[in-house]
Amino acid sequence: MERIFIKWLDTPLEDLGRHPAKVVERHDEITKENGPYIANGSMRTLRAIYSHARKANKTLPPDNPVGAIDWNGEKRRDTGMGPGDLRAWFFRIVGFGQSDPP
Repeated sequence: MERIFIKWLDTPLEDLGRHPAKVVERHDEITKENGPYIANGSMRTLRAIYSHARKANKTLPPDNPVGAIDWNGEKRRDTGMGPGDLRAWFFRIVGFGQSDPP
């Protein structure tokens, strides 16, 4: 948050709530500067912060300004291990190296 939103650290959430176009613009900037995944992730964090603050401060505009953005497309990662991978992985970890497990 401190790196991506450094310019907004002193900006009241009420200002963002009343001007969601600022959030849309920042999402577009982050996408260009840091990529679509970081842009989406930072907006998910901002959405959570705003929602949490809204619970304690009912004077904030009720609509979360992050709702105005068009999310970047993301592809699901395929990096997990299945049950069939666990035995070989375990034996590599405990020091049996690249050879087949006993």
